[in-house]
Amino acid sequence: MKKRYLIRYNTESVDDSNRWRIIDGDQEFLVSEIRINVPTYTSKDLMPVVGLKFHIACEGELTVVNNIAEIN
Repeated sequence: MKKRYLIRYNTESVDDSNRWRIIDGDQEFLVSEIRINVPTYTSKDLMPVVGLKFHIACEGELTVVNNIAEIN
């Protein structure tokens, strides 16, 4: 099932293993790399607790294997 994903750089990253945030509603994934195979667009979203954030957004299906995310 296709979902909307919000992607942004993780400013709290301490190493290569968690450089990117992928937000799926209330769930968040921290990954080292993201491969996006669907159209993308920019978005401005009001996030609970942290306020206004800017993202790369897309709609697709997410899989994470060996800390690498792929969205198809």
